[in-house]
Amino acid sequence: MVLAVITTLALLVAGVEDQSLPVRGVASVTAAGAGGVSIVLARSRGNLVGWYLIAVGVVIIRVLAGA
Repeated sequence: MVLAVITTLALLVAGVEDQSLPVRGVASVTAAGAGGVSIVLARSRGNLVGWYLIAVGVVIIRVLAGA
């Protein structure tokens, strides 16, 4: 559960318009690492993958809306 929270927060940080590129990069790497580990360790992967797809969708919308 903690890894899902870390992944979600890292994705939201990566989607902030005013963040510098290095901060977005670190947040993206953190999200990918924590997300990958959490999916491997999760018992019900389907729910977790759906949650991450929603979070990535929000990040994409935030990045495109800020551009």
